[in-house]
Amino acid sequence: MGDVHASMGKLSFLLGNWHGSGVGTVSESRSFNYQEDLEIKSIGQPSFSYTGNAVRDGKPMHRESGFIKCHTDGQVCFVVVDNLGVAYLLCGSLSDEDSEFPSLVLTSHSIASAPFNKEPRVTKLQRIYSRSGNTLTMKVLMATSKSPELSEHLNVTYNLVI
Repeated sequence: MGDVHASMGKLSFLLGNWHGSGVGTVSESRSFNYQEDLEIKSIGQPSFSYTGNAVRDGKPMHRESGFIKCHTDGQVCFVVVDNLGVAYLLCGSLSDEDSEFPSLVLTSHSIASAPFNKEPRVTKLQRIYSRSGNTLTMKVLMATSKSPELSEHLNVTYNLVI
């Protein structure tokens, strides 16, 4: 991994190769289990690269790639695109900023979908990252054109591999 740029220091708790197990919810009555590998690394610039690969029953399920950037005023932006044809710009900030492992809360600022994507479309997304020791947790809350209120979509716990 590259050196951590000074503006990214407070987000360095995210860095590493992570492997985890999660539960996803499609609707109140349908849930699924999955495994995910996550790599967040410094690229020596004022941003981190982010790659996530999820599998279910050994088969590829969801992939995403993007960049996390921190502004000098503490605002964090995360640009990520997935294999389903959706691009997200999420913005937010750290909570408990002065602790060893703060939490990062990001909410969608804009969402763009491929014009041929089927309904329902994602209309709002929130991601919450928190770390304790060598464990990283990500919760994803989602609203869609069919279900307009934010509700839990993903909950995954990763263990630090490297």
